Amino acid sequence: MVGSGYWETVQVFHDTLQAAIARVTQAILLVDGPFPPDEMSGRLRVSEIKAALGRPASNRALSLAMRFRVTANTSGEDRWEIQTFAYSYLLFRDDREEVGYHWDDEAVIGIQTPHVHFGKDLAHTGLPRVDRDRLGTLAAAHLPTGLVPFTQILRAAIRNLGVEPLRRQGESIEEARAAAERSFREAEAALSSSFAWWKG
Repeated sequence: MVGSGYWETVQVFHDTLQAAIARVTQAILLVDGPFPPDEMSGRLRVSEIKAALGRPASNRALSLAMRFRVTANTSGEDRWEIQTFAYSYLLFRDDREEVGYHWDDEAVIGIQTPHVHFGKDLAHTGLPRVDRDRLGTLAAAHLPTGLVPFTQILRAAIRNLGVEPLRRQGESIEEARAAAERSFREAEAALSSSFAWWKG
């Protein structure tokens, strides 16, 4: 995402992503930093550790955090761009983590490439030992994904996991779904642009 003016670029990026988040949760997207000239990177995170998705009956929640840097764009004076370089998106059901998407291009220890984990909190003592071991092996695996905008996860939660988008006053569920999709597309464009620097 490229914009004119340092803070304007950060604000437009935040506001575009917040519009998508607001379609599925009442939690808000917080921005920490950047603090130029010493610190040109910042962090975006959802205001709740486990932000409830849709109506409470869905029992679904999201944890989201991203790190980004703001860099001068070579196309002209006072032109800036956002470069996302790390994210963590976790989906929960009944407070148990089911899916976790991770990427940290600047990780010193561990996996730098984008990956997903499945079923971290699904194994429990009531399962036979062999099933717990299988789930544990799956949860520990770093399955490669390529870069994933969080909007794809929100879209999948609506389409496949029973999460209903939040309705504004007077909106039907169909109108809410259409509005959510529009917000997701705009945020996805901003996120994809912020990933464009990465050569993988």
